[in-house]
Amino acid sequence: MRSLIQFILKYQNFILFLLLELASLLFVLNRNAYQSARFYTWSLATMGGVYERQSQVKDYFSLRSTNEELVKENAVLKELIIKGSSSELPSMFSLQDPLADKDIDIIPAKVVKASVSQQHNLMTINVGYQDGVASDMAVVGTHGVVGVIKSVSRHYSIVLPLINVEYRVSSKLKNSDYFGTMRWDTNDYKYASLKGIEEHVEVLVGDTIVTSGYGAIFPEGVMVGTIDRIEGGKEGVFHELNVDLSTDYKRLIYVYVIRNNTMDERKEIEKNTQSN
Repeated sequence: MRSLIQFILKYQNFILFLLLELASLLFVLNRNAYQSARFYTWSLATMGGVYERQSQVKDYFSLRSTNEELVKENAVLKELIIKGSSSELPSMFSLQDPLADKDIDIIPAKVVKASVSQQHNLMTINVGYQDGVASDMAVVGTHGVVGVIKSVSRHYSIVLPLINVEYRVSSKLKNSDYFGTMRWDTNDYKYASLKGIEEHVEVLVGDTIVTSGYGAIFPEGVMVGTIDRIEGGKEGVFHELNVDLSTDYKRLIYVYVIRNNTMDERKEIEKNTQSN
């Protein structure tokens, strides 16, 4: 303890300098969106390789369960190919296959870093702009919605998952098409809340929730979860719907980035219409 105090006293000016530099950096990143994005890109390029090597070590200890999941998924896909039909789909989708559209490309990726216990959870995946990935692209897993691409470097991307307090996903009841907004306000990576469903709408525990397709990011019909609990809203107007998320973020290893080749066109016409 005494040696530590002597060290601090000896280098107190240098330590103070480092603290001030760190405080300045945090201030700039919080106040300037452009600088924040540049910092994300730099950190992706610098730390992406480190995260991937750490992920390889973790993979060794979870090979069995991972392989079982992949075998099941491949079996379903092979069956669909043999039948020559898209009427039966993996659990990622719950309506007519939303990714059968010719204007959509799928980019497979691997999760190399993720957090699930923070308010602003993030994920790092091992594909970047070299692979055709760009900001605002949707990310899905075997069982449904994962999140959206936040920033991209050459070989890596940061994903803003649904379990982040900043993110919202336009979602609807599969059986009635009533739509609302899915948001994560439960502090539990297994659950989220569906807002905006009026109380006159009939809702049952176990009802399926899917993406509405109203946003420019996710296609319609991607699985989000099932209703776990129903409560009356505080104002007596909307349901309070607790949703059991279909994606298990603690077991998420492989994901798929959705590249919608007509997204820019849609955004442009919607922007021009609103400005008129």
